[in-house]
Amino acid sequence: MNHILEVKNLTKKFGGLYATNNINMSVEKKIDYGGHRPKWRRKNNLL
Repeated sequence: MNHILEVKNLTKKFGGLYATNNINMSVEKKIDYGGHRPKWRRKNNLL
């Protein structure tokens, strides 16, 4: 897997309260080949 961000066992505590406790997450790298364009960019396809 090609992760651009990975977090393991994240814990954040404020005083005696836990905001997060042992959070694990990852964000994968995704290649966009330009299939989704804003509407203003689609107008150029008509020329």
